[in-house]
Amino acid sequence: MASDAAKQRQYEYRANSNLVLQLEKGKRPRDSEPTGEVMTLGGKHSTKELMGKMGDKVKRLRPEERIKKRNQKKREREAGKGQSRSKARKIDTAVNVLNADVDAVYRPQTRDTKQAYEALLSLIQHAMGDKPHDVLQSAADEVLAIMKE
Repeated sequence: MASDAAKQRQYEYRANSNLVLQLEKGKRPRDSEPTGEVMTLGGKHSTKELMGKMGDKVKRLRPEERIKKRNQKKREREAGKGQSRSKARKIDTAVNVLNADVDAVYRPQTRDTKQAYEALLSLIQHAMGDKPHDVLQSAADEVLAIMKE
């Protein structure tokens, strides 16, 4: 209850009256400040300016950096016209789906975990048959992920 009374006193007129700024007698508000009254635009702009469409005065300029980059690319293209497109888009046949390295999720760190991982790989190899090592590793990763859940 005491805190409620303190909150009420905080908003009383006596507590806040000295915080209100008073206009000194004899001084007018500055002429440059807006008063909030509606002002006419009649003499400030011509009718043609006021009746124009939106965006009439927009100037479309291109940034200089973009123009420089475009010109540089054009020069590079012109300099490289002697090459055939097949050479420019040559596909690296050394890496494909069949011989790509598969990054295993789990890498054993200690000697004990390496032995356990090798035992798991041998069980998976026995169950799956003769498969490539990366297939066995990905299967072991899936087994470990299921066991963690």
